[in-house]
Amino acid sequence: MIDFIDKSNIIFTPNTNFGKLILLLLGICILSEGLYFYLSCGLGAGPRDGLMLGLMHKFNISVSKIKTIIELSALIIGTLLGGPLGFGTVIVALTIGHTTQIAFNIGKFDAKKTRQNNLKDQFNSLFKYKKVNQE
Repeated sequence: MIDFIDKSNIIFTPNTNFGKLILLLLGICILSEGLYFYLSCGLGAGPRDGLMLGLMHKFNISVSKIKTIIELSALIIGTLLGGPLGFGTVIVALTIGHTTQIAFNIGKFDAKKTRQNNLKDQFNSLFKYKKVNQE
């Protein structure tokens, strides 16, 4: 899919630093909205977002703060392991928590109150569905 988008020039890579910064900020906003969409379904969170939700519940910390802490921790650990540290990496780590909080606020989504299904819930749901259809 990425090759198709890249070859069709639907999304272009700007040549100027200003253009690249605009695209970076747009990507951060899209990522934050994506977090809202997939977490608000309650079907389960990805590993890092599951960590975010767990820490929010355990310590009663806002999405903005805990997401920033997690991203900065990943930035530090990644850098210590030899990963690239660029301007965009720092911008994402410092802004993704705030933009995620904004996306959650716009969607009136309270991550602390929304229960995420786990695998046991999913299996039970499938089993109950089959049982109802068998009767």
